[in-house]
Amino acid sequence: GRDSRDRDRRGEDDDRRRHPRKRDHSDDDSRDSRRRSRKHKRKRRHRDDRSRSRSRSRSRSRDRSNRKRSGESSSRRDDGNRRRRDRSRSPDPRKPQRRADPRDSWLIPNIRVRIISRKLPKHHLKKGVVQDVTRSSSSSSGGGSAPRAVLLMDGGQVVDGVPERYLETALPKTGGHVVILESPDGDTRWKRGRLLERDSGSGSGVVQLLDDLEVVTVSLDSIAEWCGRIDDDLE
Repeated sequence: GRDSRDRDRRGEDDDRRRHPRKRDHSDDDSRDSRRRSRKHKRKRRHRDDRSRSRSRSRSRSRDRSNRKRSGESSSRRDDGNRRRRDRSRSPDPRKPQRRADPRDSWLIPNIRVRIISRKLPKHHLKKGVVQDVTRSSSSSSGGGSAPRAVLLMDGGQVVDGVPERYLETALPKTGGHVVILESPDGDTRWKRGRLLERDSGSGSGVVQLLDDLEVVTVSLDSIAEWCGRIDDDLE
């Protein structure tokens, strides 16, 4: 029996050698197809990614170009507006100048003021006395250009043509002379007096008028130090 089994095995081995098992090419074709499909998908994703990247790059480039053009346009408009404002603020040298009517503005000669505009950097926050106030003769009391002051600075320099909006009133120490530039009822406007008290917290001061010795309470913003003669006529 053992010899018979050995012969059967040898016979099976001989059959395998004579008739080798055929390879299943259908499985190989399927694997190759899946491999090509995956490769194709990767290439397509890569192309899509590059396309999106180029699209984003073009979009950013267009945005930068638009912002640049918008900034240049805005800058040109600002420059044009600035030039127009500068022309409107600059007095025409061909037009004669006349003294401003004190009733039109708080800015009058012989008061002490402080320069608050940074457009005059050498004199920023420095004090001076108004020597004269002028404006274009084409201006009327109801409009036109604002008054401009000629200032004698505390350091001795003369500054000409300072616009009213560049200035604020300066106050003396307690006991100094002041002039009332504005009053609600107008009765005390242009009257001079002595500053008795000042309260920066409430923004008010107590002034004794020189003509009738009446004591009035006024806003500190409505008075200024008086540097002229007491008997000068301001009416």
